[in-house]
Amino acid sequence: MSAEVGWVLELGGKRKARINLAKSEFELTKLILLDYFKNLKADATLGFLQTIYQKEMLNVKENSYNMMNQLANSDEIRFKLGEISETDARQSRLETQSLKNEIIQAETDFATSKIRLSTFMGIDQYADLFSTVGDLKTFQRDFDLINLTEMALSNRTDLLVALQSKDVSQRMIELAKANRAIDLGLILGLEHSTAVRNLEAETPQFTQIKGGISIPLKFSNKYNNELKVAKMQFKQEELNYKQTELEIKSQVKEAYELYEGYKKQLKQFDIEILKNANLILEAKKYSYKRGNSSLLEVLDAQRTYNETQNQYLETLYNCASGLIDLERVVGIWDIDF
Repeated sequence: MSAEVGWVLELGGKRKARINLAKSEFELTKLILLDYFKNLKADATLGFLQTIYQKEMLNVKENSYNMMNQLANSDEIRFKLGEISETDARQSRLETQSLKNEIIQAETDFATSKIRLSTFMGIDQYADLFSTVGDLKTFQRDFDLINLTEMALSNRTDLLVALQSKDVSQRMIELAKANRAIDLGLILGLEHSTAVRNLEAETPQFTQIKGGISIPLKFSNKYNNELKVAKMQFKQEELNYKQTELEIKSQVKEAYELYEGYKKQLKQFDIEILKNANLILEAKKYSYKRGNSSLLEVLDAQRTYNETQNQYLETLYNCASGLIDLERVVGIWDIDF
């Protein structure tokens, strides 16, 4: 009867190197998950803003339709009284029907945006079971480009991921170096034999304990592919980090310029464009009712007013989404509505 126990004694700090590598990979995974949640929050906010934008567009279409419908009803009465021609009455009614089609399209866009938003909310239900409330005018911030760039280099999770990837590669190099060290094999055995009564080969009972050390013969460590691959990967991660840093600086500057441009456009809308479009429309309607303007002039003023309203809402949405994109690329978040 014999029994033997063997144990490999690792030298060179292999176990510690594996533990350090596992910890570094764990930190990398946490950063990747954090980056995913940050992007998910920004995408969900954009979906929410899109729903508010489509709702406001629907309100604009409905208001335009109601105004045009009132004008068409008035023209029908004026036609019966002989004040205007039948062509003018038909033209105003045709414009009303065209605006009705725009309302249908706006309703479809609004419903579609709510369906997309329900995906972010994790709701497997019909979209009309919830409503969105918010104001697109609240997305106004003042930033300094230099400060934004510094904050981006400190807060961007993808840059932290690239930095952590460098650490993982460094840990892989350490493990590869540790694996180059030889390992010792320790052996401890026990053997017991009972007495043999054979006359030709009589053997007394005995018990022996044995132990040993095995040393592998490693003829060369010069060509070690594992270490070479680890060093090449570390250089690759260094270049990736520098590239990510350059991309972040470029993204911050681009997002900042876009956001500032949207703010300037929005300011121009608030001061002059909306006010002038509304004054022109009311003046043309008043003049038309008194017989001093043609229907075509009123319709042109109505279309201009509608386009201006649409452009204003689009600029509001672009400004709000521009702020979200800017804060996304900087790695900050102060949006609450």
